[in-house]
Order: sequence, then C-alpha cells, then structure tokens
Amino acid sequence: METRYTSEFLALKKPILVTGANRSGTTWVGNILARSPHIKYIPEIFNPSSGLLRGHPATRFWFHHITEDPEELYRPMLNKIIKGKYPFINIFRFMDAKKRFSYKGVRSRFKLFLNSYINHEGRYRFLIKDPIALFSTEWLSKEFNIDILITIRHPAAFVYSIKRVNWRFDVDNFLKQRTLMEDYLYPFESKLRKIKEKKMDIIEEASTLWTCFYHVVNLYRENHPEWIFKKHEDLSLNPIDEFQQICMRLNIPFSINLQKAIKEFCSSNNPTEAPEKIIHQLKRNSRENISIWKKRLSQNEIHRIRNIVDRYSANFYSPAEW
Repeated sequence: METRYTSEFLALKKPILVTGANRSGTTWVGNILARSPHIKYIPEIFNPSSGLLRGHPATRFWFHHITEDPEELYRPMLNKIIKGKYPFINIFRFMDAKKRFSYKGVRSRFKLFLNSYINHEGRYRFLIKDPIALFSTEWLSKEFNIDILITIRHPAAFVYSIKRVNWRFDVDNFLKQRTLMEDYLYPFESKLRKIKEKKMDIIEEASTLWTCFYHVVNLYRENHPEWIFKKHEDLSLNPIDEFQQICMRLNIPFSINLQKAIKEFCSSNNPTEAPEKIIHQLKRNSRENISIWKKRLSQNEIHRIRNIVDRYSANFYSPAEW
C-alpha cells in the first residue's frame, strides 16, 4: 500500500501550502507532515523578518494580498522556491523588511540551501508552512497548482494565544493594501482604524483580527471545495484519524514515521501549555491544550471575544463549543 502511494505521491510532485491565521497550528501541522521522508519543509517564505523572500516586494506587508503579477515581480522567484531552487542571495539576505541588518533565520535558510542541492532528482514534494500567505492563497493555488490545507482555530484559543505572547499587530499592513481592503476586509475597516488609533486592548484587537482572517477563510471554503480545511480542535482530539484523512487527500503515504510523529507531538505525556516566553511548543498534550483558554481567560474576556466574533465564528463553531 505504501509503495503504491509513494509512487503516486512522487509522480504528482505538487507543492503543498499549509496556511491559516497565525497561532492556528500551521507550524504544528507542517512539522508533523514534514516527518514524511518524501516531504521537504519550507517555513514562512513570506515572512518580512526572516523568510526566503524578505527584502523582496512580496514581503512589503505582513499578510500581503497578491492577486496578479503583470510585471513578473513575484512569479519567477516563487517558481524557483517552490521547486526547491534557492538563489544564494535569498538564502543569505541579511536585510529585513525594514532594511535593518539581521541574522534572524539564517540557520534554517542554510538548511534550505543545502536541500536545494539534494532535490534535483525530484525525490521530494515541498511543503510550505506559511500563515502569512493566507490572503494570497487563491493566487498561489492558481499560478503554481498547489495543494492547499487551511487550519482553523477557535477564536478564544486564538485570542488567548496572542495574549500569552503579547503580540500586537500593525494594522497598516491591512489598511495600506487597497486591493485587500476592497476584496475582503472592507466590513472591518472602522474596527481596524480603532486598532490603529490604539482604542482597543489586546482582547478586542485579537478578536477583530480573527474575524478578518476567518471571514476570508469562510469565503475560501465556499469557493474552493477542493481545498482541505481542518479545525485545530479536531486534529488535537483525534490526531491519528484526522492526519490520516489529510494524508489521503494530499496523497501522502501514511508512513510509520508520520504515525510516530503524531504520537510524539500529541502525547498525553507532553506539557499542556508552552512555558512562559516560548512562542512555539510543538509537542503538547493536544487533547488538554485545546481547552486551556477556558482556564486562562476570565468569563468577562470570553464574553467580550464572543460578542465580537460570533457572527463569523458561527460558520465554524457551535454554541456548545464555547
């Protein structure tokens, strides 16, 4: 069975994009799937601070909305990256999006540079894990024939995760993208301007950002039944079955390595929560982790979150899931 899947899998050679909102489990999902011996993992190419494309016009904004490329600004470089051909200058570009000298991400980019020499025989499919690509997903799918997997996370869990690491967001990254606002985010413009004017606390801000992300994801779900949409909670509760379904949809062999990785990343022996100041703790007690927000957020905070997101979260979560 695995041999047949392996030959079909490699014959396809379609890249895979794992995306969704930040803090929605894309790193966790991407790292598990990357345990397949036939997958090469590429992290956050659109990250303006540390991605392969930093300093490139594609990373002018966080969550850049690319819809067309008449001047061929994006397509040539992305085509190389998706095929595992990483130009030296991109691997070792030391200037970030704000033209500041930075060593951030050099180790992971060096690994990618080495991988670019390994892949020329077409032995691998590339998996791009990039929540920052979310608003460009339709264009990427159309231009590069990419398989799409989008993760969805409960709004209260998302807000708690943002609060825990105290991430504030410069909403000019949305407001200054005219096409993004016109295509998708016009219902949220007044709220985004309140964030810009610092009239929202982190609970309101993160809740508003969730509505922006998952309003778009819901539109994707309506327009692209061929894409895969997975709730973080379903993956956490039933990881073996859910990841097996993903592998079948993506034609990835459900190998022993993958099954071991799932058990390793989701074990009840793992900590439920990441230590303080640790952004990513990939190996968690996945079953317990999904409800940690109920213990860490106050009832007032949960009520406020629900009031902001309810119109949009109802597309994904029932009242019983609150």
